[in-house]
Amino acid sequence: MVAAGIDLVTGVVAHVASRLAILAAGRLIRERLRLSPILLLDDIAAELDAEGRSLLGDALAATGWQVFVTGTEDPFPSAEGARWNMQQGEFE
Repeated sequence: MVAAGIDLVTGVVAHVASRLAILAAGRLIRERLRLSPILLLDDIAAELDAEGRSLLGDALAATGWQVFVTGTEDPFPSAEGARWNMQQGEFE
């Protein structure tokens, strides 16, 4: 039972670290290359709880970068920006 708990915690820590690494890499690109990154994030809502989505959404909004997110639900419903909905291969 302890091993399963450790695996879960390790997985969560690795996941959070990967999100922080995305932001850090984007900032490095911005500072060193003077370019604004474009982020492509796949199904963020499935991997973060409401608080995690809120924190990531705030952090992404503060960057001013273009962010494209795919998923079965909108992970950042209060965020400004365009949204496209696709159903059965067609945009609505």
